[in-house]
Amino acid sequence: MIVAMANDPTTAGSLSLLEAARVLAHGGDLDEKLRALAEHARVISGASSSAVLLYDPEAGHLVTPDGLHVIDPETADDALATAIRDRRPVPAENATPRPEIHALLPATGYTFVPLVVEEESGPHIEGLLVLGLDGPEIGSVSMDSVAALADLAGVAIRQVRLQNALTEQSAYHERLTHTDALTGLANRPTFEQMLELEMARADRQHSAVGVCLFDVDGLDTITESQGAGVADDVLRRVAATLASEVRLVDTVARLAGGQFGVIAPGEGGPIVAGRIRAAIAVLEPTPGAPITVSIGIARSPEDGATATALLAAAKDALEQAHAKGPGSFVSAS
Repeated sequence: MIVAMANDPTTAGSLSLLEAARVLAHGGDLDEKLRALAEHARVISGASSSAVLLYDPEAGHLVTPDGLHVIDPETADDALATAIRDRRPVPAENATPRPEIHALLPATGYTFVPLVVEEESGPHIEGLLVLGLDGPEIGSVSMDSVAALADLAGVAIRQVRLQNALTEQSAYHERLTHTDALTGLANRPTFEQMLELEMARADRQHSAVGVCLFDVDGLDTITESQGAGVADDVLRRVAATLASEVRLVDTVARLAGGQFGVIAPGEGGPIVAGRIRAAIAVLEPTPGAPITVSIGIARSPEDGATATALLAAAKDALEQAHAKGPGSFVSAS
């Protein structure tokens, strides 16, 4: 909660709009910036206390930066609601304050200054500066300075929100580069990268790595006879089964079409593959046939000492499984 209630005359003379601008220029935590700007506004206006509330445009609520206090402007048609609605400063001297405002800033009067940022798409309210008054109302000259501080606070909030949006967007696109869009599993490049890392770790620790390949039997037939939507649903169900049956240390990915892969560090590859095979066997069948997978397994170091060699051995085992028939399980060893 950003609340400034001190009134130290020794520091009042040093506070200025120039110093307020420096608050933004020096960077730092948003809460600290808003706390400093609220204090500048308190001193310039002669208010007894000050606070900055953030505005949530989706919910239409005001919240303190710590999230502990939430205020709905629409619960009453008062000065606070008017400031938000009209995007202009509104005094509320000698008016009965909202209990939540009075609890936040005890005072006999208030002035509400919306933090508005003008953009090409129009004005955006980023928050509300609340000044608690125990003396005369704010003069016009002081009010101009307070409005300038409110603009600075609005810009500070807007900058942080835009930065957060860019960070979230970047993280989203980063996830897309590592994820299969249909199933939500890792994609082939991520699988191959993880296999390289697990092989390097196994070499350092003198341990084993298992690679298990699973291919959905008859996927082309399902697509031709029942449509791509049914085939995609089968792939999603198989993917969910793999994800639920692997261990936390395993990596599961969709490699191509109906083919999935699991990297199983240690000796547990065959056990994981068997558990997945049993879980898929009890999946609800498609209208035309049950869902089965052919499985090929390879294990380092005996089936391959490099990631490329181990994956090739697993592919050879999978081809042998295809030759034996749907639902077959072949180990390269």
